[in-house]
Amino acid sequence: MKGKVSLAVILILILGCGGPEKIWIKVNTPSKIDISRYHSIAVLPLLPLKKDDRNGDQGESISYFIRREIAKVKGINLIDAQTTRRILEGEKISIQTLESPEQMVDICGELGVDAVIAGTYKLYHVSEPRRYYVERYSPQLRQYVTQAVTYYEKTYYLKLHLMLIDSKTGKPILDEEYEPSYSEAHNIGSLIVSEVAQDNPALERLTLDAISQFLKKIAPHYEREERYLLR
Repeated sequence: MKGKVSLAVILILILGCGGPEKIWIKVNTPSKIDISRYHSIAVLPLLPLKKDDRNGDQGESISYFIRREIAKVKGINLIDAQTTRRILEGEKISIQTLESPEQMVDICGELGVDAVIAGTYKLYHVSEPRRYYVERYSPQLRQYVTQAVTYYEKTYYLKLHLMLIDSKTGKPILDEEYEPSYSEAHNIGSLIVSEVAQDNPALERLTLDAISQFLKKIAPHYEREERYLLR
């Protein structure tokens, strides 16, 4: 009798419990680099892989977005852009400069920082025609007909090489490459307008995509992880 009661209780508990429920929780994740070791950091204007005078301000724009996101990390004294430009005025910083530990030690010394964030970029795009088909009613034929509509898919690519360079060695302690992409649809009119427009809305979006990954390497952050809750 006692065994039957125990079995009944177990069955009630099993049947009364629902299945596992999938939930997402935030988990504090340590970074690859302990950025707290570097109390002061400067962000140098990024250098184009291919010299393009028309887009000469893009390196400054990318640096601005990087600086804006780095400023959100606690415990970092970030040197502002105006101070960086004033101190380095007259300096000819090239890709060869970034590859020279001796020159990077000198630049860090001029800025009075523990580390600098520097790198290169290449922003380009590809436009390709695409088709989709719609059903339209034809009054002449008195029936629905299939019609092809052509649009243009413009895809932006940002090849971004970011380095966190130590002031004592002049060498990268973190060296990362990213190549995010972003697509948008155009008709022939809007495609022409986008080709001649001065402002590039894709630049910020692509930069933030890459810098979010870079920040995960240098600062503790929260990540979403899957868990199962038993009810």
